[in-house]
Amino acid sequence: MRRISESAASVGRIEQAARDAAAATAAEVDRMVADQSDAFRELAQLYLPRLDDDVERDGWSEVRATLQSIILRKEDARRLASSRFHLAAEQRATAEARWKALSDRAANCPHAATNLRNN
Repeated sequence: MRRISESAASVGRIEQAARDAAAATAAEVDRMVADQSDAFRELAQLYLPRLDDDVERDGWSEVRATLQSIILRKEDARRLASSRFHLAAEQRATAEARWKALSDRAANCPHAATNLRNN
């Protein structure tokens, strides 16, 4: 009976030692994860620029300048297309007016009408 009691006590001590080792290992893992997070944070602070209001504002001004340039080019192209359209419309109106004038002249001149029919 005493040997059973001693064996049970021994198993209890082994079990407690195993629990203590598991708790120590878990604590060590937690500490290592925290250290790793701290290391990543330190690396980021060293190698990545600080993103403060000035950096954001400067970055936006660079993008804004590019966007303004694109918008100005688009507006210039639109103005050019519009002026070409108006010029073409004026040329068409002039051509139609000349055509009408020549048609009226031909209709009022019997000799020209005969020449037009023969050609």
